[in-house]
Amino acid sequence: MAILFHVAGYGFRHPRAFAIDRPRGLAEWVLLQFTHPAQIADGAQRILAEPGSVAVFAPGQRQLYRGHGVGLGNHWCHAGGLEPLVRDLGINTGIPHTVVSPAAVDAIFRSLVEEERCHRPGWEAETAALLVRLLRSLAGGGPQSGLPRLRGEVMAALDQAWSITELARRADCSIPTLHRRWRQAFGRSPLDDLIAARLERARWLVAVAGHRISDAARAVGYDDPRYFARLCRRHTGSAPSAWLDDEVGTA
Repeated sequence: MAILFHVAGYGFRHPRAFAIDRPRGLAEWVLLQFTHPAQIADGAQRILAEPGSVAVFAPGQRQLYRGHGVGLGNHWCHAGGLEPLVRDLGINTGIPHTVVSPAAVDAIFRSLVEEERCHRPGWEAETAALLVRLLRSLAGGGPQSGLPRLRGEVMAALDQAWSITELARRADCSIPTLHRRWRQAFGRSPLDDLIAARLERARWLVAVAGHRISDAARAVGYDDPRYFARLCRRHTGSAPSAWLDDEVGTA
């Protein structure tokens, strides 16, 4: 079954009272990235979707979502032919998924809109490839075990006070073994991986979602803004205030 891109939108903002309520869904797949806090109805349950998270709705699946405390803000895409990939990756539909790099997903939605607008030669193949990248970016999207599963849990809870001792305990290995295996699997140490993911998430929250730097820092586990600023300068070479001028997600 061929993947077929239909239409996409980027940077949509709605009034606080606005909600999407499609009891019978649509005839096509719907993919969303929320740029502001939102909530999704899953039966009687209301699930909070944090900024940067992604939701996938299957054809015919009820869609009920709205902003959480603010107006709904999101990017969106409609497509066909996604069922085999969604099934193979084990992606649960109708719920929000945390992604490791919201900025990378933001860039995919921006690229989809650009490809639709320009219709350059080969745009159908390019949009199909972008949709594959988007689905594969979902944290915890497929059956995982061992370190990939543990890393997915960490990336889904960046505000939690993770320690190397706790990670080694969960991985059922010694700390030196954890370091060696983590570096082999993901290209850097557990601590460097965690810090990079936290800074990337905070950068997206500031540059795209419009959060204050102190709020973004707390959202990724840092209650001390001064310590967070020092950490940012040490790992990125610039202060968090530089994010205010960033164009995160440029395709």
